[in-house]
Amino acid sequence: MLKWIGLCLTAAGTAGAGVRICMDRRLRVRQLARLGRMFGRIAGEVSYSRAGMPEILAELGRAMGRNGETLLGTALEEIGTGLQNGGGLPGLWREKMGTYMGQSLLRREERELVLSFPEAVSFPDPQRQRAAVEAFAAAMERAEEAARKKEMEENRMTMAVCLAGGALAGLLFL
Repeated sequence: MLKWIGLCLTAAGTAGAGVRICMDRRLRVRQLARLGRMFGRIAGEVSYSRAGMPEILAELGRAMGRNGETLLGTALEEIGTGLQNGGGLPGLWREKMGTYMGQSLLRREERELVLSFPEAVSFPDPQRQRAAVEAFAAAMERAEEAARKKEMEENRMTMAVCLAGGALAGLLFL
């Protein structure tokens, strides 16, 4: 009887581990989509509102916080507030977004891309700033699309390996 209970618990544990890995992939895709929307909104604000980057980031952070995206919203709001108080964009961005990226599921190259944002938008010309921010939004959309395509295939593979591993471990119990 105990062997069967162990077999069931092992199978459930490996299936649960597989489900968790799949959920992390889904969260990564959502985070890439969120960052793509964020850069798209920044590009729109630079283009249409003619506001400065401190005001844009602070207001966008507040709006994202109201929409339930608290971690990213807080980081953006703190960057905007810091800029309004005389801080520099590269330092504030690396500090606040670095903290946010530390909690993210993004891959190293995606994190580096996000953290390189201040160097790309340091132009005084709004048109060049808008083009740079739009390039970031497009890069995030490409990364999201690639992650979404790979997600289904990798999820099937992960579940197959986890279930097979659980079945093999279960056979050892018998």
